[in-house]
Amino acid sequence: MIVGKEDARAGKTGVGVRYVLAVSLTLAVVAMIIVYLGVI
Repeated sequence: MIVGKEDARAGKTGVGVRYVLAVSLTLAVVAMIIVYLGVI
């Protein structure tokens, strides 16, 4: 049985997910820079 793209997906990613990922990535990079520079 061949399943179409829409049926295989069968869900919708929340609109805010990309913003949460972007903010998390930014905070992680900032934290690593702070630790690397030894500012803490």
